[in-house]
Amino acid sequence: MDNDVVRLIGNPEENFYTLGLRDKIGHEELSSQVKTMASGRLNVSKFLSKGIEISSAMLRNDRFLYSSYLKAYAEGLGVPLRDVYALLLIPEFIASFHKWIPSFMGIIPGCSSLFTKDASNHITHSRILDYPLAEYYDKYEQTVLYHLSEQNKVFSFQTQGLPFPSLTSMNEYGLTMALHYKHGNVLNLKGQSIFSLAYKVISMARDLDDVKKILRSEKSVSSWGLYFSNSKDTVLAVDLLGEEQIFKKYDFQNSPYLYFNNLLLKDGVKEDVSPYGHQYQCQMRFNSIKQKLGRKKTFESLEALTKLSAAPQSNSKWSFDALTPGSMAAVAFNYQSDTCLRVKGEAPKFSSNEIEKIMHPFGEYSCEVIKAA
Repeated sequence: MDNDVVRLIGNPEENFYTLGLRDKIGHEELSSQVKTMASGRLNVSKFLSKGIEISSAMLRNDRFLYSSYLKAYAEGLGVPLRDVYALLLIPEFIASFHKWIPSFMGIIPGCSSLFTKDASNHITHSRILDYPLAEYYDKYEQTVLYHLSEQNKVFSFQTQGLPFPSLTSMNEYGLTMALHYKHGNVLNLKGQSIFSLAYKVISMARDLDDVKKILRSEKSVSSWGLYFSNSKDTVLAVDLLGEEQIFKKYDFQNSPYLYFNNLLLKDGVKEDVSPYGHQYQCQMRFNSIKQKLGRKKTFESLEALTKLSAAPQSNSKWSFDALTPGSMAAVAFNYQSDTCLRVKGEAPKFSSNEIEKIMHPFGEYSCEVIKAA
């Protein structure tokens, strides 16, 4: 899909209604894909239906963040509000018991966030988004600039059918955010949708202290990871595990780069909270990054994204790479250089494809296609 930026400016409800009009076809297909993925077995389908029924009752009591925005979005789509809620909630239930039925997705998601520094000491946050919806995501991929009343400006890489900038985004204060799938055994029906939580953070927070304050005021439904960088040499990793939350700050004192995937931050986590072999696969992905980056100390943004999303290097041993068949997006943010990068083409997003370079996402927006480093 043409990746011209979608601009949402002013009143939130009016703009989410407009976004719904734009997303009609994409939402219908996304909803069908997600429900198909989640209903491969009768007992699972019944469990999901019951969970959505319970959660919908909770949502009708106005306990869902930004419910007025979602109502406007549903009106634009021309679908019942319940359908929008369901699409946001099904991934929560999948995350809750993927350990027991890993065949749900066919593959184990392999999200990655790589934080590097360039020659000017500026942070680049490169990110691979990995989930078994690659064919759909490619077809309806879009960039959206949210400039809504009394909220931060947010620039987001996303796809039609998901109204919030919750997957991969950056705000006008230099806060970058990437959502990672995490395995766990948490199902907290009193929690909030991860998509609403992530939206609240990126649209309200100005720094990492704000991030922690906002997240501590809410709880998640299931297990997710959020990874943030700011313009001050610091990275924040967060695991949201229902009622439990883990925050860890990192700097570059001991390493020229920081890499994260789908491993839980919690020390001493047992293998039995995730599908068999998951921890070993995550370690192999980390090893692939070490091999790609070598001994270099600094990386320009284009080089960092190119290396993260490069085709797997030949290896005589069986291994997993940071890039997987489900890698449906590969992007990078460098706030201080006012630049965003996005690998174009079909999934998996190998950097051998063309790369879109976006300059001044919050100002005099411009875009050009360049070659990988």
